[in-house]
Amino acid sequence: MMQELTELAKFTRVLEQQNSTSFVTYADLHQWCCEHPGVFWSALLCYSKIPFYGNLNPALTGTDFIDREFFPNITLNYARCLLDDSLDTSTGDLAVTVVAETGQVESVSRAELRTLTLSVASTLRDKGVVSGDRVVAIARNSIESIVACLACAALGATWSSVSPELGATAIVERFGQLQPKVLFTNTEYTLNGVVNNIEDTLSEFLAGVSSIEQVVMLASRDPLVEPDQLLSSDANVLRWEEMLGDTCLTLEELDEYPFNHPLFVLFSSGTTGVPKCIVHGAGGTLLEHLKEHRLHGDLGAKDTLLFQTSTGWMMWNWQLSALASGTHIVLYDGSVSCPEKSNLLKVISDHGVTVFGTSPAYIQFLIESGVVPVSLHEFPQLRVIQSTGSVLSEAHFSWIVESFKKVPVQSVSGGTDMIGCLVLGHPELPVHTGDSQCISLGIDVRVKPDDANLTKLAHVGTGELVIVKPFPSQPVFLWNDPESVKLKSSYFDKNPGVWTHGDQIRISESGSPRILGRSDGTLNIRGVRIGPSEILTVVNQIDGVHESMAIEQVSPREPGGSRLVLLLVMHSDEPLERPFVLQLKKRLALEASRLHVPAVVAKVPALPRTHNGKLSEKAARDAINRHEVVNFAALSNPEVLAEIQQQVPEAPL
Repeated sequence: MMQELTELAKFTRVLEQQNSTSFVTYADLHQWCCEHPGVFWSALLCYSKIPFYGNLNPALTGTDFIDREFFPNITLNYARCLLDDSLDTSTGDLAVTVVAETGQVESVSRAELRTLTLSVASTLRDKGVVSGDRVVAIARNSIESIVACLACAALGATWSSVSPELGATAIVERFGQLQPKVLFTNTEYTLNGVVNNIEDTLSEFLAGVSSIEQVVMLASRDPLVEPDQLLSSDANVLRWEEMLGDTCLTLEELDEYPFNHPLFVLFSSGTTGVPKCIVHGAGGTLLEHLKEHRLHGDLGAKDTLLFQTSTGWMMWNWQLSALASGTHIVLYDGSVSCPEKSNLLKVISDHGVTVFGTSPAYIQFLIESGVVPVSLHEFPQLRVIQSTGSVLSEAHFSWIVESFKKVPVQSVSGGTDMIGCLVLGHPELPVHTGDSQCISLGIDVRVKPDDANLTKLAHVGTGELVIVKPFPSQPVFLWNDPESVKLKSSYFDKNPGVWTHGDQIRISESGSPRILGRSDGTLNIRGVRIGPSEILTVVNQIDGVHESMAIEQVSPREPGGSRLVLLLVMHSDEPLERPFVLQLKKRLALEASRLHVPAVVAKVPALPRTHNGKLSEKAARDAINRHEVVNFAALSNPEVLAEIQQQVPEAPL
C-alpha cells in the first residue's frame, strides 16, 4: 500500500497543478515560493481552509519591509479559525489537556473549549472590552489562560501574557507600556512542591499600571483578593466563575478583523534597555503557524502536541495556534523534575504525545540526572522530537536517538521577532546531526558573509542570517513607535533594506542550515571571528562541566586588543585545578583550533539569564569589561554579575 502523502507533499502538488511547475527538490520548491510570494501565501491561505472573507488580491502591497502589507482586503477572526467546528471529527475530541507537577489533570473537548471561550467573550463584551483594547495576563499554564486568550481574540482585543515567576518591576516595564484595560491573573503558582504567593507582585503592578479597570482571577482555587489589597480602588475584581455567564455568543456572531489586526504583543529580552513591545497581526501569525504546523510538522487531528513552555514565551502562542489544525495540545504546569525527575516523560507517555517540543537545557538535565527515557517508557505514539531556545549540540542529537527514542530530531530556531521559525523540520528530508533540516518555506533567508556587502548575499556558506523579502509574520509594528524608528533600528540599521535577525548561520551545499549562535555574541580573537558555539560544543562535553559561556574582554596587551574568557559552571563545588584547565585548553586546541583556547578560564556559580531563560552574553561581557549593564531588570539573576567580576580580573593596560 502506498504511504499516505504528507501535508507538505499534498500542498506541493496543489502548487504544481496551479502553476504548471514541477519541483524536483525542496530547494526548488523553496526558491520558487520565495520568487512568487504572492502566489505562495495565497495558495497556503486557501489550502489551510480556515474561515476568511474578502479578496485575496492583492496578496502584498508596498515595496519594502516597512510599508508592506499582506492581504489588505482579507478579514478573519483568529479565535474562530481555531475553534471552527469544521475541524471536529466528533464532539468528544480533546482540544486541551493541562497536567500539573502535582499530577492533577484537566481536559476539555473542542466543543467545551468553544463554549467556554464564547461565554467568557460575552462577559468581556458586557464589561466593555472592544476591538483594540489591550488585555494582559500573569498566568500559569491552565485551561483558563487558554480560554481567556481566545476570548480576547474573539473580540479583537490584543493579548499579552507573562509567567507569574516574573518580578513586579519587569512586569510593569512590559505591560505598563500597553496601558491595558483588563488583567487576568493567578495569585499563586506551584513550583518544585512549593506554593508561591504573588499578591505583593500584583499590588506593585496595579500601583504602577493605573489603566487596569478589571482584574479576573484565573483559577477558582486561588483566593479572591479585594481591590484595596491590590492598591487599586478603581479595579473591579472577579472570580473566574463570574466570567462564565448564561449568555453566550456564537461563532457566527463574532466580528471579522483585518488580516493585520493586532493579536499578540510579545517582548524583546530587554538586555539593551526597556523591553520592546513587538506587535504581531492575527493573519500573519496564524498563516506562519499553519505553515510550520501542517507543512513542516505534518500536524493534524491525529496528533497530540506538547511543547515545554510557559505563558511568557512565544512557543506558548505557537502551540496555541495548533488548534487550527485540529491538534490536541498538552500543557505542563510546574517543575519538570518534581516530585520525580522523570515527571515530564510520564506525561508524554500517558497522554500519547506524538510531537514533543523541548530545549537543550531539558535534554542536558536528563543527561546529568542519569535519566534514560527509553528505560522508563516506550513512547509508542511519539514520532518527532523538536528542540529550540538555544543551539542543540551534536552530542544532544545523538543522545536523543540513543537514549530517548529513535525518531527525527528537529532543531528549530526563529524567535519572538517573527513569532515563528526560520529553520526547522521537514517530514521527508533526512536529519543531519547538528543541523536543522531546512529553511522555512517561503522565507527568503540568505547568508551575509563576514565583511561582505549586501551585493554578495549567498544561499550557502557561513555568516550573518538575513532575510531579503517581507514575510507575513514580521511585526505589524512596535508599540509607541509611530515613525517606525525603533523598528528600523532593531532590524534594518545594520544592513539597510534587509531584515537582520541577529543570528550567525551556516547553510551547507545540501541546504541544511545550522544556527551557530547570536551575532552579538560573535568573538573577534586576534582579528578572526569565532562563533561561541564552536567552543561550547567542545567544552560542554567535558566531564564535570554543567554549562559554559565564551565571551570577549577588551585587553590592550593582547594581539588584536581583546582576549577570550571562558566562564564555567561546574557540577562540583571544588575549585578548578590547574591540570583540568590545561587539559581543557589542550582539547580545545586539538578539536577546534589554537584561536579557540581561552586566555582566562573562570569558575562561576551561575551564568546570567534573561527572564525568558536565555543566557545573556551581553550582560556577562559588560560585567567583565566593567561597563554599565544597561538593564538589570532584564535578568532573572543579576546578582551573578558581581561574582563574575570577582572571578575575572580586569585586563592589564
